Amino acid sequence: MLDAATAKTHLAPLLAGAETGFESVDLSGKSLGEDAAPVAAEALASAMRSGRVRVLSLADIIAGRPEDEALRVLRTVTNTIANEDKAMGALEELDLSDNALGAKGVTACGALLENARNLARLTLCNNGLAADAIDNVTRALTANATATTKLKTLHFFNNLMESAGARALVPLLRASPALEDFRFSSLRVARDGGEAIAAALAECPELQRVDLSDNTLGERAAMLLADAIRAGKLPKLVSLNMRDTAISDAGALALLRALAAARHSAITTLDVSGNELTARVCSALGSASRALPALRELRAEENEFGARGGRILAARLAANSGPRQLRELTVASCEIGGPDAVAEWLKLAEAAPALQKLNLNGNAFPEDTLDELRRAFGDILGSLSDNDEDLFDEDADDEDDDDVEEEEEEEEDKDDLERSALNEDEDAGLAELMKGAAVSTT
Repeated sequence: MLDAATAKTHLAPLLAGAETGFESVDLSGKSLGEDAAPVAAEALASAMRSGRVRVLSLADIIAGRPEDEALRVLRTVTNTIANEDKAMGALEELDLSDNALGAKGVTACGALLENARNLARLTLCNNGLAADAIDNVTRALTANATATTKLKTLHFFNNLMESAGARALVPLLRASPALEDFRFSSLRVARDGGEAIAAALAECPELQRVDLSDNTLGERAAMLLADAIRAGKLPKLVSLNMRDTAISDAGALALLRALAAARHSAITTLDVSGNELTARVCSALGSASRALPALRELRAEENEFGARGGRILAARLAANSGPRQLRELTVASCEIGGPDAVAEWLKLAEAAPALQKLNLNGNAFPEDTLDELRRAFGDILGSLSDNDEDLFDEDADDEDDDDVEEEEEEEEDKDDLERSALNEDEDAGLAELMKGAAVSTT
């Protein structure tokens, strides 16, 4: 924690008043007391007045301070630099993470957010932001005459946003056509909020990285994203993280089919882990890995593929010379196992020559086959310390056997995922779900 004296010592280079040439100033982790705030404000104004500072971190600068004092500190620091016109024209990146802002804190920083007219990267992680705070953020960033931001990176993580906050964020997304990197994770957002965000992202054609993980978004949100991908509205998408988003089989299938149908040449990383996906998705997942020419990392751990799903996935991955571009594959803790599964996974060792990392831990392979897997994959294969053959359920493996085998045979007859289908009933159900999603967001 800094008082006035220690602040002067730490910030002496900025307070000297000489031309510093600094392009980045980082005060993160320096908890400012009320008497230190004017010193920090003067130092920042001095450094930023020339218009050279492009990056400013004010993360975690009010830790341990009572609310009233914290708000006064924020106002003192941010209002001072917000009045420096050259500084506001130059500022491109701002990090306010790890400050307990809430709506009052956002209001205290409002002038800074509003006046930073060329802000391209904003990080608000672990700030206690609920819907009212998000509304304040949106209003501040869209307050100028054009109401169009220059944001390229927008990160929210571990806040209290919920669906109301997600809806409050939609106008900001629609006003940010240059957005490239969007993190929207661990925000307690439910299905209606997820659908609103998914629909808004379709209006951000420059998007390259999307992280929606750890929110209960649901299958309709995934379908809306899939619709945008299929329509060519997200042509630059490189990374998509849908981990722990409750998209279910229907949502995952919609996304996989859309990506493969579009022959999405840019995407390198796809994560559908933790969504309770079943064997029904495995053929599509394997086909997608081969249909996407740039895909390097595929993560699908902590699902419910079961023994049969694991075999289908391995077989589809190894088919037609395999995914020659894939570098990393993670299918840990997916209930994969049984004596027949090993043979299919061994085929992948030869069919995926570019593979550098394979995580099969936490599954149910027979103990007497583990050494065979290790020999085939060598250093590529990660630890199998959590493998437990007792997890293999032979009865469950036999359930719905004909249905899953029929799906696998149908997929093997297709050249790509666009031409694949489960059956007429499932496709009709998927279409109905997509119709419902479109209605719910209007």
